Amino acid sequence: MFYQPLVFLILIVSHYIQSKNNDKLALNNSTIPKISVIIPVYNMEKYLNECLDSVINQTLKNIEIICVNDGSIDNSLKILKEYERKDKRIKIINQENKGVAIARNNAIDMSKGEFISFLDSDDKIINNNSLENLYYAAVNNNVLISGGNSYSYHKRKKLKLDYFQKEGFVNYSDFQKPYNFCKYIYNTKFIKQNKIYFPNYTCFEDPIFFVKAMNEAKIFYALPQEVHFYRYTEKINKMTKEKIIDILKGMLDILKYSDKNNLNILYLDIVNKFNKPYSIKMFKKFKNNHEVKNHIIKILQYINFNKIKKKNKKFKLKKFYKNIMKKVKIKKNSDL
Repeated sequence: MFYQPLVFLILIVSHYIQSKNNDKLALNNSTIPKISVIIPVYNMEKYLNECLDSVINQTLKNIEIICVNDGSIDNSLKILKEYERKDKRIKIINQENKGVAIARNNAIDMSKGEFISFLDSDDKIINNNSLENLYYAAVNNNVLISGGNSYSYHKRKKLKLDYFQKEGFVNYSDFQKPYNFCKYIYNTKFIKQNKIYFPNYTCFEDPIFFVKAMNEAKIFYALPQEVHFYRYTEKINKMTKEKIIDILKGMLDILKYSDKNNLNILYLDIVNKFNKPYSIKMFKKFKNNHEVKNHIIKILQYINFNKIKKKNKKFKLKKFYKNIMKKVKIKKNSDL
């Protein structure tokens, strides 16, 4: 008598597991790509093989890999063509050097996958099942965005970038982070219908894309699994006037967007980043440039310091002004 219900239960569980496996197999064999992996490429011959290998070895086989050669003058295009011959999922867009934002936007328009994933050509996907896990996390939980964990190394120290400690749904109103967009996948139809694209900046083009996508989606599904490796490089010495200006434009974009959409945590985060030693060091390099100073002044004029003091009682306005104005040589009375 005891064994009959037990056998019946085992049969039900077995049938359920088999049904799930069949569903997964059917999805994997669909002609529509599950994910379009977008990789902008510019003079990355040193890391490109490692990047591409991390994608083509994914257990989720039904993907398309859109590589945008953005006018590379090294062997990057040659490497891309070698991989294209070996793997039919790879598609190459060859364009004049127009920048990473235009490269990604062109690939978004071309993408046919249910979801979009972004990967820089000096980074890589960690773990061969990452795309599969992200895809089923999104599909099974009926969300527009799902994400995992990203990490980097700096001076031999592992840096965890906005790590998720547990699996589950996350409201963006609680999260309000603007960085690490490559560790997520995004529903393609949702991105295109809402016209969420990257602004044509040479630097800091991704935070506003990420913030808009997250805020429109409202909720995402988090996995406590490492899915993305960000290759840390010291870029302070490579900063140009154009890049600094675009960073400042990007910061102002997010300040305005967060202000309009009541994302107060994000608003404070950008103000703090604006006044960080790393940022001041970048701005200081161009302290005698009138154009850079004008963009800094635009941000100072926009920041609502009364709003900040209400949210952060420890905020010191005098210290803030002294820090940036003294080092970047901005005169409060004449310039603001």
